[in-house]
Amino acid sequence: MINGSPDISGCIHTAMMIAKEQLEKHGVGCGEFIVGNRDIRGCIGCRKCKTTVPSTYWNDVHGYHKEDIFADEEGVETIQNMAENMVFLMQCMKDGKAAYGLPETPHAHFTNFIR
Repeated sequence: MINGSPDISGCIHTAMMIAKEQLEKHGVGCGEFIVGNRDIRGCIGCRKCKTTVPSTYWNDVHGYHKEDIFADEEGVETIQNMAENMVFLMQCMKDGKAAYGLPETPHAHFTNFIR
């Protein structure tokens, strides 16, 4: 998981630990890569982004301090749902790859909308 917050043990970290707990219930290991305290650049337009996993609403929790996160019951549930959906998506991708292989995805043409 990529943590973009400069507070390495704050609200985002806490939400990620909630997701990690849910993932590990299904045997999915994960780690946290902290980038919020580093000087990194933004998107380079490589067109290789991975699938975004949806949830109940926005994949977010609310709070000023990490302890506040647990008072946002809907936010905690949303993060848990996101992790469940992530496990489901990974299993579907694994099963689909085993059954059908990977699809061909040619990328020979790109539309430039600025002309």
